[in-house]
Amino acid sequence: MPPSYISDLNTPLLHLSNSDPWRVRDAMEHLAVIGASGSGKTSGSGQLVAHAFLRAGFGGLVLCAKQDERERWQRYAAECGRERSVIVMDGSGARRLNFLEYEMARQEDGQAVIFNLVHLLLHVLDVAEGRKTGDQREEPFWRNATGELLSHGLDMLWTAYGRITLDELFELIHTRPTSAEQKDNAKWQQASFWHATIEACRHAPAKPI
Repeated sequence: MPPSYISDLNTPLLHLSNSDPWRVRDAMEHLAVIGASGSGKTSGSGQLVAHAFLRAGFGGLVLCAKQDERERWQRYAAECGRERSVIVMDGSGARRLNFLEYEMARQEDGQAVIFNLVHLLLHVLDVAEGRKTGDQREEPFWRNATGELLSHGLDMLWTAYGRITLDELFELIHTRPTSAEQKDNAKWQQASFWHATIEACRHAPAKPI
């Protein structure tokens, strides 16, 4: 059955009893499926709700904690005529999300909000290193210095190229000058992505300051 893309909030997705519909409106709130291991949470209630969502044309993000979770949801999608809706993101890198570009695209004026991007990156770094954001064990000096470095780097990339990628951010940081003499050295300038970026900011900015 092809998806119907239900938009009426009062449309029933499931009937828990003859007089108790579970509506689209209800699905916009929290849902908890509780039971002991092996009680059928996934194969029973979970499958029923998943099919209801898919048939109604819902989209969503499925985080696969179990090894067979991906195959299960691909089967669900096929059973509901939604196999072409599935986008698999895995370690192969075939599908990727530039979360920095995504964050920039959310801004109403189309401009990058560097402050938000810096905090997003700092949060990602915390998660990657197993820290909680704002961990008091970290010296404020180093966190502030990291934030300042990211702020200047993101601002340069956005001004020069109108885009921000992690690869270019890393290259910008790694090729920055380490002395005033190096900054003025012609040989260094030819090989430095930082120099090319600052020149683009000065003479041909994609996003004028």
